[in-house]
Amino acid sequence: MARGRICLRNSEDSLFLSRPLRFTNLLPFNPMPRVFVSVVDQIQTLRLAWREYSPDAVISGMTLAEFEAATAEPLDLRKEISRLNIELSSARAKRDDADLATRKLVESVVYAIKGMPENGGNSVLYGLLGYVRDSEKKTGRVRRKRQSPPDLEVL
Repeated sequence: MARGRICLRNSEDSLFLSRPLRFTNLLPFNPMPRVFVSVVDQIQTLRLAWREYSPDAVISGMTLAEFEAATAEPLDLRKEISRLNIELSSARAKRDDADLATRKLVESVVYAIKGMPENGGNSVLYGLLGYVRDSEKKTGRVRRKRQSPPDLEVL
């Protein structure tokens, strides 16, 4: 039997749990596994087991209804986080759409500035917008130096 350790990670809770490999073969009738990946799984498993096997029992000084009320806050907060994440994704998509429309508008204004006779592509305004003015552009022509032929000595 292997005796290594397994690390489990739940991105929702950022919990790191480890357990020996010998506990992986739990009995099939055991309603409570020994290691939980998240608090939500533990709460739901505990509620289900308590409701199925002893709903009238008072455990740790509370009834099932009191336990459900006490553990409702983390579950409600997770639902709220999920709702807010959906709203955040929606707001980001709207922002991206607005950015696209704004970029087209900015591009149109820059082309208009470049096309105006008093401004044009060589104007200070065009340069202040972050573009390279026509007078500052290089031609792109590369002039290579010619190498002179080596001196040959005649024997």
